[in-house]
Amino acid sequence: ADHPSLGGRRLLFETIRRMLSQLVYDVIEHTGERLQAAGPRDADEARRVPPLVGFGDATRRELVELKRFLFQALYRHPQVVAKTDAGRRVVCELFAAYVGAPSEMPPDYAGAADLQRAVADYIAGMTDRFALREHRNRCSSTTPTAMPTSPPCAR
Repeated sequence: ADHPSLGGRRLLFETIRRMLSQLVYDVIEHTGERLQAAGPRDADEARRVPPLVGFGDATRRELVELKRFLFQALYRHPQVVAKTDAGRRVVCELFAAYVGAPSEMPPDYAGAADLQRAVADYIAGMTDRFALREHRNRCSSTTPTAMPTSPPCAR
């Protein structure tokens, strides 16, 4: 409530900035306390004591809760999983297409001694838009927009 006029993305960025600042301050505070309690005289002695740098217990518990929430509500959200699976399918199918027809890649990649490494490097350098266009042009299946019914390739 320090900035009631903030809205949208500015509010989001300010919230994230404050959360990160709080984490930094917590690490500084609790690391200082641990250093005082352990009292190492030099770096070698500091290496022999339990870890000195870290969050306090309350912050550590809050971070566990935050991570649990993020995995459930964001990282493992069905829409995110569907997009991830669709992207994986595009990459796997492009890989197979280029291994099967290396001449479809630029000559530096097509003539490489290790074809699979060259194909992986070529795909890794693609933008999402270019990869989707290449997939539409080179692969027989449609460019995915939803979660496939079976895993696209070995993980």
